[in-house]
Formats: sequence, C-alpha cells, structure tokens
Amino acid sequence: MGYFDFPSPPCGQHVIAPYIVDFYCYEIGLVIELDGSQHGTGDANGYDAERTKFLEALGLKVLRYWNHDMLGQAYLVLEDLWVICNELKSTSP
Repeated sequence: MGYFDFPSPPCGQHVIAPYIVDFYCYEIGLVIELDGSQHGTGDANGYDAERTKFLEALGLKVLRYWNHDMLGQAYLVLEDLWVICNELKSTSP
C-alpha cells in the first residue's frame, strides 16, 4: 500500500491564494474540503462554485464532503478518498 503526502497538519489548512483550503495533496493535485451546514445556503453555494472553478483552472481536483458524513461515516469517506487518490496517482505525470 502507498501513501499520499498531505503537508497540512491534521487540523490545518493550506493557502492557495486567494483561498484557504482544508487539505491539499500537491503530489496528485487534490484539494479536499469539509463543509458544514453553512455551505448549503444560496450565497455559500455560489462562493463554493466560484472557488472550485478557480482551483480547477489551476489543474486541481476538488472534492467536497459534508462534516456530518466525515463524523458519522468516516470509513466511507476515507474509502472514497483512497480510490480517488489512487486514480489520480495513476494518471498524474
């Protein structure tokens, strides 16, 4: 089994100016965002879409998970992340 290098500490965030993302793996160009309930509002949806578009324009893959999924079903989120990380690793130069 391999591993993926996420330079942020477990409770940290990473700056990709002008934004701050929850987690970033530069090795495979992956941004992971954990979203709380405030992200379900109209204003937040627009902001999140704008952020995602900006990050994707940099060639990054953006994944979003709800906080309640991470807290209540972490094994499913981690399994999903493992699959996606391996897919990205196999297609990255």
